Amino acid sequence: MTLRLKLLLFSIIIQINFGLAQVTPKKIDSLNKLAIEITDFDSSNAVIDKTIKLSRAIDYKTGIATAMLAKGVNFHNHGKFEESIRTTINAEQIVIETKDNAKIAHLYALRGNSYSRLSFFEKSAQCLKEAKKFAERIPDLDEKRISLGRIYGITAVNFKFQESLPNYLDSALFYRFKSYYLQKDIPQKSFSKSILIIQINDIGRLYTLKNKLDSAKIYYQKAIPIIKENKLFKYIGDTHLGLGDIHLKKNNLDSALFYYEKALSISLKTKYVNAIKDSYQKIALAYEKKGDRNKSFEYLKKHSHIADSLANANKKAVKISSDFILKEKEAAFKNTTSYYILLISAAIIGVLSISLILVKLRKEHKKTVALHKEKQEYLYERLAQLKEKTSSDKVDEQTLKDIIGLAMANEPAFLIKFQEHHSVFIQKLMERAPSLVTTDLLICAQLRLGFYTKEIARYTKTTVRAVEGKKYRIRKKLNIPATEDINVWMMQV
Repeated sequence: MTLRLKLLLFSIIIQINFGLAQVTPKKIDSLNKLAIEITDFDSSNAVIDKTIKLSRAIDYKTGIATAMLAKGVNFHNHGKFEESIRTTINAEQIVIETKDNAKIAHLYALRGNSYSRLSFFEKSAQCLKEAKKFAERIPDLDEKRISLGRIYGITAVNFKFQESLPNYLDSALFYRFKSYYLQKDIPQKSFSKSILIIQINDIGRLYTLKNKLDSAKIYYQKAIPIIKENKLFKYIGDTHLGLGDIHLKKNNLDSALFYYEKALSISLKTKYVNAIKDSYQKIALAYEKKGDRNKSFEYLKKHSHIADSLANANKKAVKISSDFILKEKEAAFKNTTSYYILLISAAIIGVLSISLILVKLRKEHKKTVALHKEKQEYLYERLAQLKEKTSSDKVDEQTLKDIIGLAMANEPAFLIKFQEHHSVFIQKLMERAPSLVTTDLLICAQLRLGFYTKEIARYTKTTVRAVEGKKYRIRKKLNIPATEDINVWMMQV
């Protein structure tokens, strides 16, 4: 926490001790602005909590609404998506009471962004539609452009995460540019420039994914002076990661490590857990390409530890978020039921309509239960098959079940967990083909577990053609005859 912040907080505490007469909306607005500028998660939240307390003491609703939105943003930026959703739900009533369309649009956009990160894309789209409705009503042109830019940026995220959609990267890039062009000429305001920086960094990321490295570099370099000019250093970690990716693709491994380590240093200071996880993974990959397997494994273990923690948190977040959605649906269903009850008093047809709805819901419920049962039976069947086929490595049923679960969820920890319990298999593969890399071993592990091409493509969110290409290269490295089934071969190693 900076000296300026400590002095300001000390001043406010003194005012509280001697009464609230000197606490004004203007001072609360200053605290809110300061909280947004602070890069440290805990310090920022501490200022926000103090601001909410002071705002409530003088009944300053705008101050409460602004602080709660800032807290939701903090949770979202640090991967605490369920907490972000919960914060927007708790803040919804008071934000709406401000009648500030910009704040209301921000609330729904933030909720949509968190739902998107938990893969509730349909729910995210609903929230963004609501956000856009309020954004269009903002009278100030610059504020409207900022708000719409935020919404288009989140829409781009939705496309980027849905790799099964055709031309998903082009769609994501289209919405990122819509956001970028809306905001790039807005007058100097730090709070708006943060959204602009996010758009620029992600345009760079999308160009990198499309292998247009020169275009990617141009946009990452555009972000740096804006970050420095507005002192928004918490975003520069993403910029360094992006520059590192470009050098990695060009095989400039020392330069890639330089940028990745800078990103890690900044992420550790700001406590951005997702950025720390990504930095560890990319550093591990760079060391692997350099041939330093010890260093690679060291960072891969650090990445796996954080990935496991995030995976557990996200599983909990998905369950709680599902509960939020179900409660909303229950509320909507109750309203619908009340509406039909009113109709019942006028005509018998209302009763019939409700009966048909209930029958349909019951059928859907049975269908869902049957689907879950089918998935569970499939998992146990796969466990039984693998238990019979595993020879060189002894694995108990629960461990095998855990490994399969990690593979099906496409968790980064899958390969490490697999290696722990199938070390003989991995060792034999490496002895036969030392040129195998991590991505090759990942496919080999999935084949060993009995996954077919379509399953691997579905679980890793890639195409069947891409998986077949990887299998072909593995056959070449391991000298597996074209006439031999690769799954059977892997089982016999």
